[in-house]
Amino acid sequence: MSAFFPEDYEKLDSKIAELQEELDGLKYTLLTSHVSQTWDTIFDLMKQIQDDFRTVKYPKRQSREDAWQRFFQLRQDAYDKRNERFERVSRERKDEIFDMMKHLEYWRLREGLREMFFTELNTIRIEVIENGRKLNEVGKYFSSVKHQMTADDKVEVFTRIKEIRESHDDFWEVYKDRSRELNEAKDERKRDYEERRERSERAKDSLVENIENNREKLEKAEQALAKQESHKDDLEDKIRNAYSDSYRERHEGWLEECENTISDIESRIDRLKDWIREGEDKLRNWK
Repeated sequence: MSAFFPEDYEKLDSKIAELQEELDGLKYTLLTSHVSQTWDTIFDLMKQIQDDFRTVKYPKRQSREDAWQRFFQLRQDAYDKRNERFERVSRERKDEIFDMMKHLEYWRLREGLREMFFTELNTIRIEVIENGRKLNEVGKYFSSVKHQMTADDKVEVFTRIKEIRESHDDFWEVYKDRSRELNEAKDERKRDYEERRERSERAKDSLVENIENNREKLEKAEQALAKQESHKDDLEDKIRNAYSDSYRERHEGWLEECENTISDIESRIDRLKDWIREGEDKLRNWK
């Protein structure tokens, strides 16, 4: 005949009652650290009760069945409460992370970005860098709390982080393209400026050279004029002192030729002076 040990099943009933108290007390436990300690206590107690049912005997079969049903229900309640709390904490973590990710995406900048110039691009670039840093912080925080989250909530957070990173990647692609376009346009403007400057310098050098050439021509023309005027004076003297009509007529023909030459030289001198004056005016107003 089997011996019963009342203290054994009474201790087991006491443990079941203690489990009931622990579960009832969960709703009054507010601090996370205390909740964790409570769950450790509850599941350790549940393991003890489970093990005790393998060895402890009750005086009546129905008593054992009642105790077992009571424990079974409490155990189910424990799992339900733990799952409920886990899901609640998971939602809180997910909402917290989503709040951290607000305004980090750059979909709103995809349109019109190609029309921006360096100042606007650099302003946005600084903001994207900062938001990239913030997104990295979000990723680190997510890694530290994801063990507190359900699989579905983790997938939602991971997907959102991925979407934001892709929007940043899109920005950098457009940024690189637009920066390249702006740099190419800048280089083209620089080349155009250099070419214009070189053409201007060549034109200026040509103008200076032309002025100097005209000055040299003017000097030679003035020398030629002085020579012709001296020749004219000599011819006039010889005509005044002519000893014969044929001598006078011959020298008068030469004088006419000399006067025509002087007139041509004077006209040339006037043109050269005009050209020099125009050239010097252009040089003074050169930009």
